[in-house]
Amino acid sequence: ATEFEELDLLERIFLRLGNAETDQQLEETVGKFLLPVLVKLESQYKPVQDKVFELLTHVSKQLKNRPQILLPVNDLLVCYQRINASPQLTNFSLVYIKLGFPRLSTSQQVELLPVLMQSLEGKPKHQQDSVLQTLTPALVHLTLPKSEPERLKLFSLADKPTIRATVLDFFLCYLLLPYSPVAVPPGLSNDQVCRVTGTSYPPADLLEKVKYGILKLLSAGIFSDQEVICHLLVTSGDSRHSVAELGEHHLRLTGGSVDWNSPKLVSQLYSLYLGSPVPAGNAVASSTMQQATPTQNHSPASLAVRVKIMLHLLKSTHATNSFPSCIQAVFDGLFGSNSNAKLHSLCLQFIHAICSKAKEQKLAVMASLLLTALTKVAEEPTESTHLRQLAYTGIGLLSRRAPSLFNKDLKIVAKLFESLEKETVVELSLVIQDCLNMLSGAYRGLQDSGAVVMEALLLEKIASASYYVRWAAARYASVVFPFSHTLSRFVCIVAVGDSKEDVKEEGRKGLKYPREEEDKMEGTSSPPPTFPSIVHYFYQKCLQRVQSGITYTTAAGSLPLPPASMGAALKFLQLCLHFSAGVAGVGVAGVGTQQTLQLVARYLKESEDLTLFQYVEILKQSLGSAGGMELHAVAMEYLREVVITSPPNVSNELGKDIYWIKSFIHSPSPDVREMAAQLLGTITASHGRELSLLQAKGILQDTFSEVYHVRHGAILALGHVTANLLQFCVDIECLDVVRKALERLVQLIVKESPHQLSLAACVSIGQICRCGPLSLPDASSQTDVLSKKLLVQILSDKLSTSVDIKLKEQCALTLGYMAVGDPLHPYKQDILFTLFQTKEEKAFDLLVTVGEAISCVAAGSLSTASHDQWKLVCSVEQSPVDGSIMKWTLNTLLTQFCTSPAGQIRQAACVWVMCIIKHAGRHQELQNHLPVIQDVLIGMLGEPNELTQEVASRSISIVYDLSSEYERQNMLKALFDTLMNGKKPTNVSGDTELFQKGALGKTPDGSHITTYKELCSLASDLNQPDLVYKFMHLANHHALWNSKKGAAFGFSSIVSNARTQLAPYLPHLIPRLFRYKYDPNTHVQLAMVSIWNALSADTKMVDKYIDSILKDLLANLNSHDWQSRQASCLALCDLLSIASTRDVATSLAQLWELCLRARDDIKETVRNAADKACKSLDSITVRALDCSVSDQSNGSKVVEEVLPLLLTRGMSSPSADIKTISLATIVKISKNAGSLLKPHVASLVTSILEMLSSVELQALNTLSLQLSGEREAQSKLDDIRIATTKTSVLMDVVDMCIPLVDDGVVEQLVPRLSELLKSGTGLATKVASAQLVITLVHNCSSNLGTSAGKLLSALISGLSDRSTGVRKAYARAIGHLVKLVKPSSITKLHEKLKSWYLDGEDVDIKATVALVYREMTSHSLDGVKRAEVEIIPLIFLGMHGQSEDPAFEGVNGLWEEAWNDLVIGKESALRLYASELVGVSCSALESPSWPVKAQGARAIATIAETMGPNLESAYIDTLMTALLVALPGRVWEGKEAVVSAQRMVCVCCQNTIRSCQDLQKLATEKICHELIQQCKKKPTTYQQCCIEATGDILDALKADCYMDFKEILLPIIKNGVDDTLGMMADLSDTSCTLKLRAVVFRALGKAWPQCTDTQVACTGEVFALMGNTLLTSPWQTQVAILCGLRDLLQRLSVSLSEAVLSYVNITLIPILSQCLGVTKYGVCRATLMVLSKLFAILKDPQYRFQESPPLQDLRQALSTVRDPQDKELVVEILKHLQ
Repeated sequence: ATEFEELDLLERIFLRLGNAETDQQLEETVGKFLLPVLVKLESQYKPVQDKVFELLTHVSKQLKNRPQILLPVNDLLVCYQRINASPQLTNFSLVYIKLGFPRLSTSQQVELLPVLMQSLEGKPKHQQDSVLQTLTPALVHLTLPKSEPERLKLFSLADKPTIRATVLDFFLCYLLLPYSPVAVPPGLSNDQVCRVTGTSYPPADLLEKVKYGILKLLSAGIFSDQEVICHLLVTSGDSRHSVAELGEHHLRLTGGSVDWNSPKLVSQLYSLYLGSPVPAGNAVASSTMQQATPTQNHSPASLAVRVKIMLHLLKSTHATNSFPSCIQAVFDGLFGSNSNAKLHSLCLQFIHAICSKAKEQKLAVMASLLLTALTKVAEEPTESTHLRQLAYTGIGLLSRRAPSLFNKDLKIVAKLFESLEKETVVELSLVIQDCLNMLSGAYRGLQDSGAVVMEALLLEKIASASYYVRWAAARYASVVFPFSHTLSRFVCIVAVGDSKEDVKEEGRKGLKYPREEEDKMEGTSSPPPTFPSIVHYFYQKCLQRVQSGITYTTAAGSLPLPPASMGAALKFLQLCLHFSAGVAGVGVAGVGTQQTLQLVARYLKESEDLTLFQYVEILKQSLGSAGGMELHAVAMEYLREVVITSPPNVSNELGKDIYWIKSFIHSPSPDVREMAAQLLGTITASHGRELSLLQAKGILQDTFSEVYHVRHGAILALGHVTANLLQFCVDIECLDVVRKALERLVQLIVKESPHQLSLAACVSIGQICRCGPLSLPDASSQTDVLSKKLLVQILSDKLSTSVDIKLKEQCALTLGYMAVGDPLHPYKQDILFTLFQTKEEKAFDLLVTVGEAISCVAAGSLSTASHDQWKLVCSVEQSPVDGSIMKWTLNTLLTQFCTSPAGQIRQAACVWVMCIIKHAGRHQELQNHLPVIQDVLIGMLGEPNELTQEVASRSISIVYDLSSEYERQNMLKALFDTLMNGKKPTNVSGDTELFQKGALGKTPDGSHITTYKELCSLASDLNQPDLVYKFMHLANHHALWNSKKGAAFGFSSIVSNARTQLAPYLPHLIPRLFRYKYDPNTHVQLAMVSIWNALSADTKMVDKYIDSILKDLLANLNSHDWQSRQASCLALCDLLSIASTRDVATSLAQLWELCLRARDDIKETVRNAADKACKSLDSITVRALDCSVSDQSNGSKVVEEVLPLLLTRGMSSPSADIKTISLATIVKISKNAGSLLKPHVASLVTSILEMLSSVELQALNTLSLQLSGEREAQSKLDDIRIATTKTSVLMDVVDMCIPLVDDGVVEQLVPRLSELLKSGTGLATKVASAQLVITLVHNCSSNLGTSAGKLLSALISGLSDRSTGVRKAYARAIGHLVKLVKPSSITKLHEKLKSWYLDGEDVDIKATVALVYREMTSHSLDGVKRAEVEIIPLIFLGMHGQSEDPAFEGVNGLWEEAWNDLVIGKESALRLYASELVGVSCSALESPSWPVKAQGARAIATIAETMGPNLESAYIDTLMTALLVALPGRVWEGKEAVVSAQRMVCVCCQNTIRSCQDLQKLATEKICHELIQQCKKKPTTYQQCCIEATGDILDALKADCYMDFKEILLPIIKNGVDDTLGMMADLSDTSCTLKLRAVVFRALGKAWPQCTDTQVACTGEVFALMGNTLLTSPWQTQVAILCGLRDLLQRLSVSLSEAVLSYVNITLIPILSQCLGVTKYGVCRATLMVLSKLFAILKDPQYRFQESPPLQDLRQALSTVRDPQDKELVVEILKHLQ
């Protein structure tokens, strides 16, 4: 157009706008011309553009103050989104969009929200902000769809990341808005405030609502949790409760799925927390900061939001490594103005997180700053206790990660010690103490000046008044310095004497020598201080304390340190002495062994005298009177050792204090007395005969003291001192003293002194006897002369009569020692008989002691008893010994005692044999008996008594060690033949049988000897049979071996030797031992545990041999032996608890298979063990899938092998337990496997679906069968079963698999799923399969593709299932699936469903078809609309179904829902699809099925009723004809519908019918005639329907068939029944009869013709009939008669004859007058209407109606009418009567 034309157009528009007088006119004009005017902005003519600007200015002014005027926002949006629009056009379009959008209704605004959101794409930022400002308030009214796919589709932002980012940023700014304008809004810049608010700040209430709406949108799943987490954090800290509560709720829901280590998220959080400018560590942020203006810099968020942010920064590792942001956040939170106590606490916790999670390089930079902050908070006394606690804890954590920051400066630790000393708050003291504890590691290994300062600090603080400080000092002493550091050990010694137990314990730890294993664990290895250095240092410290007066003082005296410290010091000095001397097992081995004494003696011989004398002086100080009995016992023990091992000068020096030492034999402590007696004997022996003789005499006198402990000590000392006399030259004086001493000691025993004195006397006699022959006669006739025989008798009597076990033991030992000191003792045989009498004793210790005594008698000086453990040389000179005693002893034990029928005697004999071979192993006679001894001992292995077995076992191993190589081979063969092959042992002699035939290998419970069989088997498998002896040593486990006596036979040295000897066989031995540890036989188990503990000193043993162990377990899990299966299962549990996933990944499938098989074992114990193994397998299988602890390759292999196994073997097992285990594991694998599950999705899903029915409760299936005949109950039960299935954990697994479905998975899954839908068994399986189809449609619609048709076919086949629940589920699945199939498939589906519906008789099928269509229209409306022409007619027909069957209940509702979903308006749909609807309805009428016929008729009735006059004549003809064809014939159930439909067509379409001659003819000649004929047919209900329909049709069409119709009706009225038509039987029911009569009377009125001839002929008869029956009928019939009479009078067109008038005046009016008095309002009202019509006719002058009595009565009756509604009729009647 030209410039002139465009300007002219604009002028005309201007004129139209100016002429608009009302708002409506202006709205219409603006709506019509605004968009064309805006388009003119793109005109090429400048005047045109200017004119447009002028016009738009005018429009804007007009609209400004007229908010009710609406703008064409839709059109403006279209214009705004034009791709090539000019900037002016888009700007002005946006202006009017912003102006018009708020004027729209809320529903219109919500409808346009998606359009506005889409319009953001490609627009400048300021325009985007304007659009967002416009749409944001409308979010208040937004109602989001319930379906997630629909919500995602609503705004379609999934593939528009730029728009998403813009929207989210805008929303975040909006959510940060405060509820009232402030100068510096928290979290926002001024520019951002302007961005989101525009020109006006929203009111507080509106702002709250908008925030709430934004929050609902953000949490609806449209945006990812990662994108909206900042928004949720901001809203959770909002000041309005509704917003904060909703934000907090969604924050809890989404917080777990957020990646808090995302750099982008962490940057956003720091930006909100700190505000801008952003820290320079972020390059992007830095560039932004350089360009930012003051109005663009935003302030930190509000305090509540900052608290929330810091709370979640604690979860982020990346946040702790974001330097310098993390430091700024900490300092701002701790020392900034915008903070509170909560934020202070969180910032300190954040420092803890930095110390724990930050990388080394980052922490090195931040450490000093963090320490500054922590120190400032910790040292601030005004801070709360809680914050200071956190600060101190932070210092400790920081010291662990940055020790170099602390170990260079000891001021920090000094300050902490000072703070701890001054602190009065207990809680804070504990925290500072913990802080110091954590700092201790940073100072480990201090050198030079630092060590000196620390030493001084510890010496000072260990004496602090504060218990916490002393504990810390002790801790530092034990940790900071190495074990070889003397000063720190002294600090620990001081700590042991503390009054607080914690300090004591810490001091003990510092003095405990670290074992080799502990060194390895801690990465340190430090020896104790050298003996000279620690002795010298401790001696000097003690001297200083004494000189300075800092001592432990009591009334009895003083000590340099408290007794506990002195005792600890002595023990530590002794430990250092042993270590320096080279004693093995320092800290473990006991004191006083022969080897230890020799090593110590060698060391002390080379040591300086000063060191030794200082050590002795320390011991003497400890023996001071202030020490106490416990300290005295320790000091005396170590002094005794020193005297024994030191050079003679020490003993000589102590000899000067002999009386001081002697005083200790009178100590109140029994232990001190005993050790003092030994020490006194040793010292006197070293000083020669004179001193010994002198002391012996003095001590002998003390034995008569009245003081108990003096006498007891003297008795003990007498034995040691007197025994020394036998080592010197034997003179008369010495022998006399010895004799007197013996007599005194025997006297104490004989006189029944207190048992402790008797015991001491017995000990002393034994000590004297062991040192040499007694100077006593062999026998004496005088009873008062002590002889050897008498002494033996006395001790024997005491042994047999005493009840004190210890005294009995000592008597036995003393008897044995007689033969040691005197090899030619004449009463050895008597001693042995005495000792043998104890064979029935049950005390194990006594048996062992007696055995030792027997070995002394049998071996004499060759016995180990000849060696005094407290002397470095043998105390008895060894001489050749006669072997006859040993031979006799062994024969007695082996042939008599070992074969005794008494088990206790056999046990005693076994113990004694063990003692003999232990203590006299090198005796030649014993060597000759070793094979026989082994045979006897092997037999003992089958003893019922467990202890006897173990004693025999240990004895066999000792025998083996004593044998020669040749003998070992023979013994080994005999042992294996006996244990493994069941051969009997060799006889002891030719005619002596040790065991009865078959007794060997059988025990009372049949299991005990298994232990040794297993040991032999173990040795054989290693191809080293001789190892069986080693195993028998190690396998003993009885508790008695831990006793003092039993430990003597423990052979602890064999453990270390065994490890070395068995090392080459460990790869084969360890797997067997590991399994045997769990053997069901308790004896085998305990034996193997003992061997394992002996061999597995290395804690890594299992890790080292894990492959071999696993291989052995795999082999034995399937063993034929149940014990092996059970042991393997239990061993597997233990192995899996420590094994890594890599170790077992390749064997998991095989382990699962074997363990599941064992879970169904025939033996219950095996099943229980297998259950534990399966649980362990479950755990490690899940761990193998965790990428953080296992390689992905391992996880993939596990899924590939284990999952199919569980699905096939596990879930198909008949065992319910195996199914349960497999199911639980499958669920866990599915939850943890992630993408590893993808290749197995198809098989997993289908298997799980099949399982659902098998895991369903059997009771439900049984109940379902029982309720099969009760439809309602069955349906409810199915609903319960379906609900249970949907909530099953198995369905959770299926849901987990859905995200993994892609094209490849679909290709595998669909065929299996289709087959399952067709042939699956069980309701649960079928329903779940259908539910899976729905899930696939929603989540994987793009992947299904052509597969949807296959699924549809499978689902159709299941619609005929007998279960209602299955049919519903399949219908629902079809409803969802239809949207993906081809239109042709929908058509085929419809044809099939249509044939089922129309041709079938099954009500359930019909209900299912209805459900399918309802689901299709509900969920796949677009798909259905592609075939709506075919579908709508059937739905319409279905809406008209009826049935009394309970299954049909609600079906019509389903059809109606489908109809409402598919069509917008009923009438328009009927008009649009009239042809199809008429066709389907007529087809239904032709159906042979009566219900379908009736349904078609009802459909026709609806068509006619809805469309009425709008229905075309052709369709009317078709419908009438079809109905006419259906009328003849018998009466069938539901035929009333055909009659009703014919009536509806004729009545509703009467105008069309009357206007068409053919239709009129059809209706009057054929239809009416046929209907009149149908009126004759029974039953009554049908006849009633026909009469009523005929009357309505005749009334509507004005047809004259009254004569024929009357002929049918009058007999019914007159007689109540027409006998000629045979209707008596059908009218027997009174109610039906009354209804029929009422209908007849109504029909007579409705059918009254317009033909005058007919009226003349029938008026009188009908009047009389109605009038005569009126009063005699019930009120319901009366109403019908009156209505019929009213209709007749209304249509009456002829003059009434005289006869009729007479009837009316004389009869009818009185009758009507009486009807006015009827109480039923309906009768009264109908009567008034009849009277009104009647008198309207009679007022005609031709009738000359005269006043008469009936009329007077009528007036009187009318006056009684009181109802206000009837007054008008009464007035009208009275007017006619005037």
